[in-house]
Amino acid sequence: MARSPVDRRSLLKVAATALLFTGGGFVVAGLFKAMEPAAGEGAVNPPVRYPLADLRVGQSATLAWGGKPICVLHRSPADIGWLLARSQPTQHPRAAPTSFRATPLRSLTPDYFVFEPACTLDNRLVVRDDSGAFPTRGLVCPQCGTRYDLAGRIFSGPAPHSLTVPPYRFEGPDLLVVGEEAV
Repeated sequence: MARSPVDRRSLLKVAATALLFTGGGFVVAGLFKAMEPAAGEGAVNPPVRYPLADLRVGQSATLAWGGKPICVLHRSPADIGWLLARSQPTQHPRAAPTSFRATPLRSLTPDYFVFEPACTLDNRLVVRDDSGAFPTRGLVCPQCGTRYDLAGRIFSGPAPHSLTVPPYRFEGPDLLVVGEEAV
């Protein structure tokens, strides 16, 4: 029995409509997928805990938080004295006026300095400076030559800002929590 052209046309319309909706569904799903934040972007970074009991005076440790290295430096009494004797630092650009980041030591406690060890000019990792440029110890960017004191403030060089201090707090005297702001 022969089919009429009208039946074939109806079948083609239904097939084309189904194909259009299926393809459109994939396009819309792709758009929603593209709008999702990539891994590490927009996602809340879980806090990192670090026991301070084994970190001796003068030593530092590096941890990872939020895909960035974070350094913890145990300052000596001589380091603290030199930092306190230095002139009052300029206001850190991201610090609130009442923030500990605006104090001479830029830390919650004098003994420990927590910071991102990335130069604010070229994002290179800063290293210890044992050249004698400081009365005590300091940090230097090997690329641009910016020297930072042990509070992360610019001592000399072309970098535009002090080293960044991440959110952190202490749980008791011997446990550091990076990624949560002190209240």
